Amino acid sequence: MKTVYELDLHESTVVKTEIPEYENRLKQILYYRVTRVAGGWLYKKIGVDFPEVFVPYTDEFKSRREADM
Repeated sequence: MKTVYELDLHESTVVKTEIPEYENRLKQILYYRVTRVAGGWLYKKIGVDFPEVFVPYTDEFKSRREADM
């Protein structure tokens, strides 16, 4: 599976986010469709009627392994 940094333009992947248990709330697992677009990514929560969110490109969280490529 590709990371968001490896996606080609207009290619999508699904990412899973786990929100740990806190303040008497159970752990949540959320899924997002991430699509690479010019200048960043579009994130869309799967299964919920929320708008897509544009996230500008940054390599701040790119792993060292990927940065060496």
